[in-house]
Amino acid sequence: MKFKNIFVSFLICLLSFIIKAQNSESFYIHFDINSYEIETKYKSIFEDIDLSQINNIDIYAYTDFLGSKRYNDELSQKRAHSSKELLISLGIEPAKITSCQGKSIHKNSSFENRNDKTDRGIKEHRKSEIIITYTNQEQTKTYTYQDTISFAKELDNDTKDTDLSNIKAKDLEIGKTFNIKNINFEGGTPNFLPSADKPLQELSSLMRENPNLKIDIVGHICCHNSNETDGYDFTNNTYTLSKNRAEAVYNFLIKQGIDASRMSFRGVGSSQRLYPYERSAWEQEQNRRVEIIVVEN
Repeated sequence: MKFKNIFVSFLICLLSFIIKAQNSESFYIHFDINSYEIETKYKSIFEDIDLSQINNIDIYAYTDFLGSKRYNDELSQKRAHSSKELLISLGIEPAKITSCQGKSIHKNSSFENRNDKTDRGIKEHRKSEIIITYTNQEQTKTYTYQDTISFAKELDNDTKDTDLSNIKAKDLEIGKTFNIKNINFEGGTPNFLPSADKPLQELSSLMRENPNLKIDIVGHICCHNSNETDGYDFTNNTYTLSKNRAEAVYNFLIKQGIDASRMSFRGVGSSQRLYPYERSAWEQEQNRRVEIIVVEN
């Protein structure tokens, strides 16, 4: 019993602790129909990566629904190997590429699922996904004792991320900015990752529950010089990546029945980074964000 009391006292008095965390980041290379050749423009998305911090890389390549299963099995494998060769040509050690797989037809690819009816296939599915996992980095987080201490807190509590489910009507003051947690995108594109579905639905609910609310949707990107206007969008072939990501949120809300007159959108590139020097993949992720600003309520 005495030992238990000492142990509990130790936990209560503990003010900080250190854990090791691995960070990973996904990049996407898109291909033309029936092709596994990689355009030179894709080299630029890897320019800012610190090769010494890479722990391992996994490559998974896909095709859209066009063609036979056998043909797409072979094509996806060729795309995976092309991606591997690109990484090696950029100085990445082959031993760090732990997986290089052709996954054949993307699971969501079908004629009915086309977003662009002028496209014979689905451009977003003709791709390689390159997942880079970085070496362990120590992150120290300090918590102050009040009445109790919760050791289940998120490590990124000190960011400005907002969980929209916790926002009340009284919080929606004019001029207030909310950094929306977990609205994430495929690298170099305005395409939502699956993790974005929940916060997007919560944002839609917030707009419906507050019919007088008007917002400005602001897109941000990472990994660029602050004097550059914006990033390159590999899906739309434009240099308006942050604007296109904000517009993607805007279009989602319109599809949910939110009146367009209640919203505006814009991109600010990387001019308003939370972490100016981006020393880790985690800091890059924090800079790559979507914010909403309350315009009227």
